[in-house]
Amino acid sequence: MTTPHGPRGDGGAMGAAFVPAAVTSQENFAAMDLDRARDAVSAMSPELIEASAQAWHEVGADITAAVDDFVQTVTEALRGWEGAAAAGTGSGLLACARRTGELGTVATMIGDKVDEAWSGFDQAKRLVELIPEPSSPTRLHRGSFADVKLADYERDEADMQAADIMRTIYGAAVVQADTDVPDLPPPFDPTAPGPAR
Repeated sequence: MTTPHGPRGDGGAMGAAFVPAAVTSQENFAAMDLDRARDAVSAMSPELIEASAQAWHEVGADITAAVDDFVQTVTEALRGWEGAAAAGTGSGLLACARRTGELGTVATMIGDKVDEAWSGFDQAKRLVELIPEPSSPTRLHRGSFADVKLADYERDEADMQAADIMRTIYGAAVVQADTDVPDLPPPFDPTAPGPAR
């Protein structure tokens, strides 16, 4: 699957650890009216979230490219070496490269999660801003009974539409972006028999 900023990482392939979810409860979006929804989306800055996702993806791509170059250089340098020293040097350097490569994969995965938040926030903001303004309450003081009922209906419809957008798009994006967020791998200890914890 591809996001607007890069390919999705495969956490299962590298056995990534995930941080606990930070979102433990949801706002009561059913009680949110149009005015509150507008206030909420006006405070959002999807462009900043998009820039953060882009930065994470660039970090991941840069690390991956650097590791690929390093592995190629080490492999070429060790070509023709023989004996235990060659095997030990090669395995140690390649183990370091593999662990560093995991950092690049995790950075890409974090960028994917930030992308999920950006997509939901951006869509919710645009859709709430597109909801037409209901009839002005001032019509209640001079309009006919039909006008009053129409104004009430328009307000109720706008409130329900805003609440639905915030629940199904914004709220869902918050939960999805907070699910399975990979943890950064621990520092690599080349002297340890296994990964440093």
